[in-house]
Amino acid sequence: MPAQVPHTIANLSEAPCRFLTIATPGGIEELFREQSRYLAGLPAGTPPDAAAMARLNGAEGRRVVGPPHRPPVDRGR
Repeated sequence: MPAQVPHTIANLSEAPCRFLTIATPGGIEELFREQSRYLAGLPAGTPPDAAAMARLNGAEGRRVVGPPHRPPVDRGR
């Protein structure tokens, strides 16, 4: 997708997963590392803070969009 297009990616399952992202030109790698460290440090069930995410190293000039995705509620269908 072109630069500056708001987007998101999420694992809505209970199982761990890995994402492969290819970005050109490079430079966003540090933001992904910082996000990973920040999210791993949150207590279970605690949603990330958008303002804190926007302050992460590498987030300068990037708009944080959200709220975080939640798995769909199973309504017995």
